[in-house]
Amino acid sequence: MHSRAASQELGREKVYVKMRINGTMTSCLVDTGSDATLIPDSFSKGCRILPTRQKISAAKGTEIPLTGYTSVVAKLGKQRLVITGLVTEHVSQPYLGIDWLTDHNANWNFRKKELTVNGVKYPLTSRSAANAWTRRVVLNDDVTIPPMTQMKVETKVIFNGPACERLTEKQRTSDDNVWATEAHEAVRGVLVARTLLPDRACKVPVQLFNVTDRPVTVRGATVLGNLERLHAFSAQPNIQPPQEAPADAEKRIVDEMMA
Repeated sequence: MHSRAASQELGREKVYVKMRINGTMTSCLVDTGSDATLIPDSFSKGCRILPTRQKISAAKGTEIPLTGYTSVVAKLGKQRLVITGLVTEHVSQPYLGIDWLTDHNANWNFRKKELTVNGVKYPLTSRSAANAWTRRVVLNDDVTIPPMTQMKVETKVIFNGPACERLTEKQRTSDDNVWATEAHEAVRGVLVARTLLPDRACKVPVQLFNVTDRPVTVRGATVLGNLERLHAFSAQPNIQPPQEAPADAEKRIVDEMMA
């Protein structure tokens, strides 16, 4: 079996198609693993959003809150299309799920890295290195941190990349779905502490440190950092078998010889 350089190819798959939605050019994720098309809240401005009872989750089981569903006008090349999907503020780009692909007679040529929509072929692209993240946290509202102070702030999680799936009542969150922030400087003078996070998309607490001698204001919608998935393991104690006392061992040997 021929193997490519996996370390160089991983994350560079060409799975995005460029499309103009409501006047904004964006890269849409072509996701055959998702049975629902998702539209970021920012692309639904001015559109009528209808309520929905549907539930969806990220690939590892975290439920993604929904605003509703809507239809937006899109332009793919010279084609004028309509995208109907679920609206959420927790995804970074539109997801073209199997429902949209079926409705538009789409055909994905994996070898040629192109997508055919309504009989017209379009090249697929990969995401940039700067966009190669899975989850990140974004500050909900403006906060002002006093000098030399630690503060807990509320954030929301943004998901990036495949796949999302609809939730059923029988589905449960995976036990190993544990995420943490990376320790780094989010804005000048303000550090993000490394913290384990609850497995949810809203009201996620993150610790910030103002290490300066002046108040620092961090604006809402500021990206506080990407999340790292942690893997739990259990260490088995190295239990030695009980040692026989010398007298007991000598008696056992004598008994075996007399038998």
